Amino acid sequence: MNMIPLLRLAFLLVLGTAGSASRPITCAFKWAQNEEEIFIFVKYAHKLDAPAPNNVQHPAVQVDASSLSVHATNGAKAFSLSLNLYDEVDVDATVHTARTFGVELVLPKGAARALDSTAARSIETAKYAPLV
Repeated sequence: MNMIPLLRLAFLLVLGTAGSASRPITCAFKWAQNEEEIFIFVKYAHKLDAPAPNNVQHPAVQVDASSLSVHATNGAKAFSLSLNLYDEVDVDATVHTARTFGVELVLPKGAARALDSTAARSIETAKYAPLV
């Protein structure tokens, strides 16, 4: 019996379970905005058309005036997303709803924010292009 394939399989299994617990999966998201609010949907998957687990419970959502973060786990996998916002939002009026496959957020824009053509973007990030 050749032991090398069995050892290789055991090594890959150990790497696979250790790697998934230590590094969270960056969540996919899509967003839209109007003159008063920003709408964001965060999906517990690495891309929007990928399947997501349906057993994620109690996501941690933190919204500051200029950033937001979502962290969730289903026991086997961890999911995370952090975004810097282009301008301030009204934290007290922010609403988030946990769904089966993600989180929906509605972020009212700050009262002092006037929408003009030079400041039309609301999410500032180098990694992601907005999906509108």
